[in-house]
Amino acid sequence: MSDGFLRQRRNLLIVCLMLIFCKFSKLEISKFSILGVQFNSFESPESVYVALWVCWVYFLFRYYQYFCQEGLPKFIAVYVDLLNDMCKLKIDRVVLKQHPMKTGNKINFTTLKSWSWVYHGQEDNIENGLHGVNISNFEMPFPMRYLYLEIILSFLHVCFNRSAFTDYIFPVLISVFVVIYCSVGWAGSLIGAVLHLYS
Repeated sequence: MSDGFLRQRRNLLIVCLMLIFCKFSKLEISKFSILGVQFNSFESPESVYVALWVCWVYFLFRYYQYFCQEGLPKFIAVYVDLLNDMCKLKIDRVVLKQHPMKTGNKINFTTLKSWSWVYHGQEDNIENGLHGVNISNFEMPFPMRYLYLEIILSFLHVCFNRSAFTDYIFPVLISVFVVIYCSVGWAGSLIGAVLHLYS
């Protein structure tokens, strides 16, 4: 994760947590201070909420840009690597049931997908007793549904056992939660902030 991406992630999470805290604690702003100078009252306390929402939109947009450039490709790469490792044994086991004399290396999910879900392999033909000499090719349909369990388990494994999920996806989920939780029902809601801008 680059320094720029890390910075946008941190800023977005800080603003999200501030909005969640303000809504949850039913915070009402009556005082304001800047650099130690305290203002006991100011005409429009809603402006603080407007500023928070403007910061949230800006940092969310900046995070989105970095996420598209760095976060999503890295998350997908981690997921696909794990999926390939988990699928090798399952693919090999299923193929060996129909072709017990199969030879060659284990095939992973990515290769099988590129083959349009048709397994291409070789097997020993030992009818003439010459093991390893007479090799024949075979094709075997291998529907993706055979790997549904591995697909789900790989995704759960990435979510709970790899940092890629908390690094890249968690800030997005927090931002979605902020929109749902903080949009209505309190003085600093998103709708209230928008209406305040146009009042």
